[in-house]
Amino acid sequence: MFEQLMGLAAEAANGQQNRRWIGQIRGPGVVQGSATDECLKVLRAAYPETLSQGQLMARAGFARGAVSWALHYLRGQSLIKEFGDSRNPKYLRYQAVPDAPVTYTNC
Repeated sequence: MFEQLMGLAAEAANGQQNRRWIGQIRGPGVVQGSATDECLKVLRAAYPETLSQGQLMARAGFARGAVSWALHYLRGQSLIKEFGDSRNPKYLRYQAVPDAPVTYTNC
């Protein structure tokens, strides 16, 4: 029984090591029509205005999780800037970098 349990644990560990992040599968870039693409379009249309995550959710029409991941990816690609909210520093506001080149990928 113990050997079976250890064997299953080893198989599970091997499976986790073979997982790849979705960005490694798709490759770098923004998928057209995705939440990331829509968030970037909304931020560029609103430029030079800054938007909160809630405003971005309302304008882009995506849920909080999708917008959160989109903002994380766009910050990592230097396509947007992040600012502290003057009313409450716990909240952030976002602004597009207007001339930043965007790489699109087909998926």
